[in-house]
Amino acid sequence: MSDLTYLQLVNTVLAEAKITLDPLTAANFANPPRTAMYLNVQRWVNEALRELLTTRNEWFTRKERTLVEIYPRVQLADAIVPPMIGYRYRGSTSGVEFVVVQIHNQEIQEGSGYFEATVSIEFADDEHQLTDLAPSESLDVIDPAPTQGAAIFKGIGYYDLYALSGNAELIDDRSIVFLPTLDQYDEGAAWFEQPAGLVQWRDFAAIRMGGVQNSTHGPYSVARTPLGSYAFWPNLRKKCLIAYDYTRNITDMVNWDDVPVGIPYKYQMWLVWRAVQEYGDFQQSGQIWSRGNKNAEKFMFLMDRDNAPEVTMAGWRG
Repeated sequence: MSDLTYLQLVNTVLAEAKITLDPLTAANFANPPRTAMYLNVQRWVNEALRELLTTRNEWFTRKERTLVEIYPRVQLADAIVPPMIGYRYRGSTSGVEFVVVQIHNQEIQEGSGYFEATVSIEFADDEHQLTDLAPSESLDVIDPAPTQGAAIFKGIGYYDLYALSGNAELIDDRSIVFLPTLDQYDEGAAWFEQPAGLVQWRDFAAIRMGGVQNSTHGPYSVARTPLGSYAFWPNLRKKCLIAYDYTRNITDMVNWDDVPVGIPYKYQMWLVWRAVQEYGDFQQSGQIWSRGNKNAEKFMFLMDRDNAPEVTMAGWRG
């Protein structure tokens, strides 16, 4: 069976609650005529959707997995020109050269005309790594428009995994693994899946001080920073793939043909009866509320029966 559309759900609520309004159509769903009650019913259906998807996390999975390409990152500060993709920088102290391949944020500091940004980079050669850059050293743009003192190296950049996945509400830190890129595989690199152990941020500095600088198979430690971003150790020296699980955000229904993502068809009428309950409460009608509650409980029983974890009993040990 096909999922119930937002239009079908709303019109079913109107019918089951015996609301004396004409059914909506695809043409007028976005701008219902005459009364705000249409908008109330639309809101109640979406509230029911959010309630069900957050109350029973073990029932309807919102789990997804992403696989994205990442690069070493540096944070630039006091930039007199905004960094651009393709800009080639050289450290005035370390002599390390790198090219900007991605820009992840660009914001003007309060009260100044200087830019600050986190950028993904590729080193000009295979000999250098992030820790070769000198703290607070001046960075010169050497191509395409040479500029001395173009920025300051503020530090090693962190990773916003929420931004990388695009629709994440919660990151599963313990699922993070690193993988070779397709280019590395074509070059003869052995296939690997390097799990990254999750550590507390307060322990991360000690791990960096005592750990090796390089890893053939990518970082093996990950920590969430106080900023909500993530740091890896050892630091990346070149691009690689990162994979992890996350819980996706709940998607409200907006258009008439939207469907309740994450809820199987056989349970979708629960949204209708839950919205009928809200209408009964709105109208202070115990009869309507009770009818909605009675039918909602029928579907809740089915969901419990079909999706609740199996109950087991541990054996007695003498």
